[in-house]
Amino acid sequence: MMSPQRAVGPFYTVQAAAVAAWWATLLLWPAARPPFMPHGLEWPLLLAFVWPDVLILVVGSLIAAVTRAGGLRLLLLGAVAYPTLLCLAWSATVGGGHAAALAMTLMLMLVANAAICAELRLFRITRAATPNRHLIVTLAQVAPFWLTFLVVLPWLISACDPLRTTPPSWLGMLATATFIAASALGLASSVCMARRGLGTPLPVACPALLVVSGPYAHVRNPMALAGCIQGLAVAAIMGSPAVAAYALAGAVVWHLVARPSEEG
Repeated sequence: MMSPQRAVGPFYTVQAAAVAAWWATLLLWPAARPPFMPHGLEWPLLLAFVWPDVLILVVGSLIAAVTRAGGLRLLLLGAVAYPTLLCLAWSATVGGGHAAALAMTLMLMLVANAAICAELRLFRITRAATPNRHLIVTLAQVAPFWLTFLVVLPWLISACDPLRTTPPSWLGMLATATFIAASALGLASSVCMARRGLGTPLPVACPALLVVSGPYAHVRNPMALAGCIQGLAVAAIMGSPAVAAYALAGAVVWHLVARPSEEG
Protein backbone atom coordinates (compact mmCIF):
# COMPACT_ATOMS: atom_id res chain seq x y z
CA MET A 1 0.00 0.00 0.00
CA MET A 2 1.26 3.49 -0.87
CA SER A 3 2.32 5.48 2.18
CA PRO A 4 0.44 8.71 2.97
CA GLN A 5 3.55 10.77 2.20
CA ARG A 6 3.95 9.18 -1.24
CA ALA A 7 0.27 9.71 -2.00
CA VAL A 8 0.48 13.50 -1.58
CA GLY A 9 1.95 14.18 -5.04
CA PRO A 10 -0.60 12.08 -6.95
CA PHE A 11 -3.38 13.61 -4.84
CA TYR A 12 -2.52 17.14 -5.93
CA THR A 13 -2.39 15.98 -9.55
CA VAL A 14 -5.85 14.46 -9.24
CA GLN A 15 -7.08 17.61 -7.50
CA ALA A 16 -5.90 19.80 -10.36
CA ALA A 17 -7.61 17.55 -12.90
CA ALA A 18 -10.82 17.41 -10.84
CA VAL A 19 -11.09 21.19 -10.48
CA ALA A 20 -10.45 21.67 -14.20
CA ALA A 21 -13.02 19.00 -15.09
CA TRP A 22 -15.60 20.52 -12.73
CA TRP A 23 -15.35 23.96 -14.30
CA ALA A 24 -15.33 22.48 -17.81
CA THR A 25 -18.55 20.62 -16.99
CA LEU A 26 -20.26 23.77 -15.70
CA LEU A 27 -19.09 25.83 -18.67
CA LEU A 28 -20.11 23.30 -21.32
CA TRP A 29 -23.21 21.79 -19.68
CA PRO A 30 -25.63 24.45 -18.35
CA ALA A 31 -28.02 21.80 -17.01
CA ALA A 32 -25.38 20.82 -14.42
CA ARG A 33 -25.24 24.31 -12.89
CA PRO A 34 -28.42 24.58 -10.72
CA PRO A 35 -27.41 22.09 -7.98
CA PHE A 36 -24.22 24.07 -7.44
CA MET A 37 -25.83 27.51 -7.27
CA PRO A 38 -27.45 28.97 -4.11
CA HIS A 39 -30.82 30.64 -4.54
CA GLY A 40 -30.47 34.09 -6.04
CA LEU A 41 -26.92 33.57 -7.34
CA GLU A 42 -26.64 34.23 -11.05
CA TRP A 43 -24.27 32.34 -13.34
CA PRO A 44 -22.12 35.40 -14.26
CA LEU A 45 -21.27 35.87 -10.57
CA LEU A 46 -20.28 32.23 -10.17
CA LEU A 47 -18.26 32.55 -13.37
CA ALA A 48 -16.05 35.11 -11.64
CA PHE A 49 -14.51 32.26 -9.62
CA VAL A 50 -13.14 30.49 -12.70
CA TRP A 51 -9.80 32.25 -13.08
CA PRO A 52 -8.88 32.29 -9.37
CA ASP A 53 -9.64 28.56 -9.23
CA VAL A 54 -7.61 27.84 -12.36
CA LEU A 55 -4.61 29.89 -11.25
CA ILE A 56 -4.50 28.73 -7.63
CA LEU A 57 -6.16 25.32 -7.46
CA VAL A 58 -5.24 23.93 -10.88
CA VAL A 59 -1.82 25.46 -11.54
CA GLY A 60 -0.93 25.60 -7.84
CA SER A 61 -1.88 21.95 -7.32
CA LEU A 62 0.27 20.86 -10.25
CA ILE A 63 3.23 22.74 -8.78
CA ALA A 64 2.57 21.24 -5.34
CA ALA A 65 2.52 17.77 -6.91
CA VAL A 66 6.15 18.05 -8.02
CA THR A 67 7.65 20.21 -5.25
CA ARG A 68 7.92 20.09 -1.46
CA ALA A 69 6.97 23.72 -0.86
CA GLY A 70 5.12 23.66 2.45
CA GLY A 71 4.03 27.27 2.03
CA LEU A 72 2.29 26.40 -1.24
CA ARG A 73 0.37 23.60 0.45
CA LEU A 74 -0.81 26.02 3.12
CA LEU A 75 -1.82 28.47 0.38
CA LEU A 76 -3.87 25.75 -1.30
CA LEU A 77 -5.46 24.88 2.03
CA GLY A 78 -6.48 28.50 2.57
CA ALA A 79 -7.67 28.79 -1.03
CA VAL A 80 -10.05 25.88 -0.42
CA ALA A 81 -11.05 26.80 3.13
CA TYR A 82 -12.44 30.26 2.34
CA PRO A 83 -14.79 29.25 -0.54
CA THR A 84 -15.86 26.22 1.49
CA LEU A 85 -17.01 28.43 4.36
CA LEU A 86 -18.61 30.76 1.82
CA CYS A 87 -20.55 27.91 0.21
CA LEU A 88 -21.69 26.63 3.60
CA ALA A 89 -22.83 30.12 4.61
CA TRP A 90 -24.71 30.59 1.33
CA SER A 91 -26.49 27.24 1.66
CA ALA A 92 -27.37 27.87 5.31
CA THR A 93 -28.68 31.41 4.82
CA VAL A 94 -30.34 31.51 1.39
CA GLY A 95 -30.72 27.80 0.60
CA GLY A 96 -29.64 25.85 -2.44
CA GLY A 97 -26.14 25.13 -3.62
CA HIS A 98 -25.85 22.15 -1.30
CA ALA A 99 -24.00 20.11 -3.92
CA ALA A 100 -21.33 22.80 -4.18
CA ALA A 101 -21.04 23.06 -0.40
CA LEU A 102 -20.75 19.28 -0.11
CA ALA A 103 -18.09 19.08 -2.81
CA MET A 104 -16.09 21.92 -1.27
CA THR A 105 -16.31 20.42 2.22
CA LEU A 106 -15.01 17.07 0.99
CA MET A 107 -12.27 18.84 -0.94
CA LEU A 108 -11.26 20.83 2.14
CA MET A 109 -10.97 17.62 4.16
CA LEU A 110 -8.77 16.02 1.50
CA VAL A 111 -6.55 19.09 1.11
CA ALA A 112 -6.13 19.35 4.88
CA ASN A 113 -5.18 15.67 5.07
CA ALA A 114 -2.68 16.12 2.24
CA ALA A 115 -1.05 19.05 4.02
CA ILE A 116 -0.86 17.07 7.27
CA CYS A 117 0.57 13.97 5.59
CA ALA A 118 3.18 16.05 3.76
CA GLU A 119 4.36 18.00 6.78
CA LEU A 120 3.96 15.62 9.73
CA ARG A 121 5.12 12.10 10.46
CA LEU A 122 2.06 9.94 11.03
CA PHE A 123 1.55 7.22 13.63
CA ARG A 124 4.12 8.68 15.99
CA ILE A 125 3.92 8.48 19.77
CA THR A 126 2.63 11.67 21.32
CA ARG A 127 4.87 13.83 23.48
CA ALA A 128 4.91 13.09 27.18
CA ALA A 129 2.31 15.09 29.08
CA THR A 130 -0.15 14.75 31.92
CA PRO A 131 -3.30 12.64 31.40
CA ASN A 132 -5.43 15.78 31.76
CA ARG A 133 -3.54 17.47 28.95
CA HIS A 134 -4.01 14.43 26.71
CA LEU A 135 -7.71 14.51 27.57
CA ILE A 136 -8.04 18.20 26.65
CA VAL A 137 -6.27 17.63 23.33
CA THR A 138 -8.44 14.58 22.62
CA LEU A 139 -11.69 16.44 23.30
CA ALA A 140 -10.44 19.32 21.14
CA GLN A 141 -10.02 16.78 18.33
CA VAL A 142 -13.37 15.09 18.87
CA ALA A 143 -15.39 18.33 18.66
CA PRO A 144 -14.48 19.32 15.06
CA PHE A 145 -14.65 15.69 13.93
CA TRP A 146 -18.19 15.30 15.22
CA LEU A 147 -19.20 18.69 13.84
CA THR A 148 -17.90 17.76 10.40
CA PHE A 149 -18.88 14.11 10.11
CA LEU A 150 -22.10 14.07 12.14
CA VAL A 151 -23.57 17.51 11.43
CA VAL A 152 -22.20 19.29 8.36
CA LEU A 153 -21.76 16.36 5.97
CA PRO A 154 -25.07 14.62 6.88
CA TRP A 155 -26.92 17.94 6.51
CA LEU A 156 -25.48 18.52 3.03
CA ILE A 157 -25.96 14.91 1.94
CA SER A 158 -29.57 14.82 3.13
CA ALA A 159 -30.26 18.12 1.35
CA CYS A 160 -29.13 16.48 -1.90
CA ASP A 161 -30.99 13.21 -1.24
CA PRO A 162 -34.10 12.81 -3.45
CA LEU A 163 -35.24 9.85 -1.33
CA ARG A 164 -35.27 11.76 1.95
CA THR A 165 -38.51 11.45 3.94
CA THR A 166 -39.84 12.58 7.30
CA PRO A 167 -39.29 9.69 9.75
CA PRO A 168 -42.07 8.63 12.13
CA SER A 169 -41.81 10.10 15.61
CA TRP A 170 -41.02 6.75 17.25
CA LEU A 171 -38.08 6.22 14.90
CA GLY A 172 -36.80 9.71 15.59
CA MET A 173 -36.91 9.14 19.34
CA LEU A 174 -35.25 5.72 19.05
CA ALA A 175 -32.54 7.13 16.79
CA THR A 176 -31.94 10.03 19.17
CA ALA A 177 -31.52 7.65 22.11
CA THR A 178 -29.19 5.49 20.04
CA PHE A 179 -27.14 8.53 19.06
CA ILE A 180 -26.77 9.59 22.70
CA ALA A 181 -25.69 6.08 23.72
CA ALA A 182 -23.16 5.85 20.88
CA SER A 183 -21.84 9.31 21.73
CA ALA A 184 -21.37 8.22 25.33
CA LEU A 185 -19.41 5.19 24.10
CA GLY A 186 -17.24 7.39 21.90
CA LEU A 187 -16.53 9.85 24.70
CA ALA A 188 -15.78 7.08 27.19
CA SER A 189 -13.36 5.54 24.70
CA SER A 190 -11.68 8.90 24.14
CA VAL A 191 -11.26 9.46 27.87
CA CYS A 192 -9.89 5.95 28.31
CA MET A 193 -7.35 6.43 25.52
CA ALA A 194 -6.22 9.78 26.90
CA ARG A 195 -5.93 8.73 30.54
CA ARG A 196 -4.70 5.15 30.19
CA GLY A 197 -3.05 5.20 26.78
CA LEU A 198 -1.49 8.64 27.30
CA GLY A 199 -2.31 9.77 23.77
CA THR A 200 -5.00 10.86 21.34
CA PRO A 201 -7.02 9.20 18.56
CA LEU A 202 -5.20 11.15 15.82
CA PRO A 203 -2.26 9.46 14.05
CA VAL A 204 -0.05 12.52 14.64
CA ALA A 205 -0.23 11.95 18.42
CA CYS A 206 -0.75 8.24 19.04
CA PRO A 207 -1.05 6.81 22.56
CA ALA A 208 2.15 5.62 24.18
CA LEU A 209 0.49 2.61 25.81
CA LEU A 210 -1.80 -0.10 24.46
CA VAL A 211 -5.27 0.31 25.96
CA VAL A 212 -7.06 -2.94 26.83
CA SER A 213 -9.38 -1.72 29.57
CA GLY A 214 -12.68 0.14 29.62
CA PRO A 215 -14.58 -0.12 26.31
CA TYR A 216 -11.41 -1.51 24.70
CA ALA A 217 -11.73 -4.64 26.83
CA HIS A 218 -14.86 -5.60 24.89
CA VAL A 219 -14.46 -4.01 21.42
CA ARG A 220 -11.31 -3.75 19.34
CA ASN A 221 -12.01 -0.17 18.30
CA PRO A 222 -15.00 1.23 20.20
CA MET A 223 -14.52 4.72 18.78
CA ALA A 224 -14.95 3.44 15.22
CA LEU A 225 -18.00 1.41 16.26
CA ALA A 226 -19.49 4.43 18.00
CA GLY A 227 -18.91 6.60 14.95
CA CYS A 228 -20.69 4.15 12.63
CA ILE A 229 -23.67 3.89 14.99
CA GLN A 230 -23.80 7.67 15.34
CA GLY A 231 -23.88 8.05 11.57
CA LEU A 232 -26.70 5.55 11.15
CA ALA A 233 -28.64 7.23 13.96
CA VAL A 234 -28.26 10.60 12.26
CA ALA A 235 -29.50 9.02 9.01
CA ALA A 236 -32.62 7.75 10.78
CA ILE A 237 -33.25 11.13 12.41
CA MET A 238 -32.96 12.87 9.03
CA GLY A 239 -34.86 10.18 7.15
CA SER A 240 -32.11 10.02 4.54
CA PRO A 241 -31.02 6.76 2.88
CA ALA A 242 -28.06 8.64 1.39
CA VAL A 243 -26.78 9.52 4.86
CA ALA A 244 -27.14 5.86 5.87
CA ALA A 245 -25.08 4.89 2.83
CA TYR A 246 -22.53 7.54 3.81
CA ALA A 247 -22.24 6.09 7.32
CA LEU A 248 -21.78 2.55 6.04
CA ALA A 249 -19.29 3.70 3.40
CA GLY A 250 -17.33 5.46 6.12
CA ALA A 251 -17.13 2.22 8.09
CA VAL A 252 -15.87 0.35 5.01
CA VAL A 253 -13.26 3.04 4.26
CA TRP A 254 -12.06 2.93 7.84
CA HIS A 255 -11.79 -0.86 7.78
CA LEU A 256 -9.98 -1.05 4.43
CA VAL A 257 -7.84 2.10 4.54
CA ALA A 258 -7.44 3.58 8.01
CA ARG A 259 -7.32 0.40 10.11
CA PRO A 260 -4.42 -1.28 8.25
CA SER A 261 -2.35 1.90 8.55
CA GLU A 262 -3.12 2.26 12.25
CA GLU A 263 -2.34 -1.35 13.04
CA GLY A 264 0.55 -1.78 10.61
